[in-house]
Amino acid sequence: MPLLDLRAASAGCGDGPRSASPLLLANVGLARSVTTAGVSGKALAEARRKHHRPNLSFVKAPAKRLHLEGARFDHVILFFCFAHLSSKAMALREARRVLTPHGMLLIAYDMGRRQMDSIQSDAGQPVDLHHLAPAEDFGNLARSEGFETLLFWDEEEHYAVLARKL
Repeated sequence: MPLLDLRAASAGCGDGPRSASPLLLANVGLARSVTTAGVSGKALAEARRKHHRPNLSFVKAPAKRLHLEGARFDHVILFFCFAHLSSKAMALREARRVLTPHGMLLIAYDMGRRQMDSIQSDAGQPVDLHHLAPAEDFGNLARSEGFETLLFWDEEEHYAVLARKL
């Protein structure tokens, strides 16, 4: 789905097989801008080295404090990182802060919640505490942080949430 003339922010920058970079880069030419944030200086440096686009920028920042201008982005994307966030509520609050009115939040994984949770549990400390929320729990959290959940998809091969800023 092309981003067209929109501004997007992606948190959890990585450059591995489970990075949002390939998806975003497929559409970045159509977007006004894409800003990718991450906490790993190494991953950001590698992403900068691999991808040169005038409308693609990188910033070192955690999802809970993006250091981005407020109400600037039409979309915030959290791909394969939401379960790892120490404060999911703070990350949602920060996403809401940088989104334009009625901006959209996408949380996505290329595997279902049960598979992701199993992998996390098997990994040991501290990763074994990182889990994805079932629909009702996520909906309650999203509402408390000013989002309306439009889509919640949890199947064997996919976990995705699409929510709109209220």
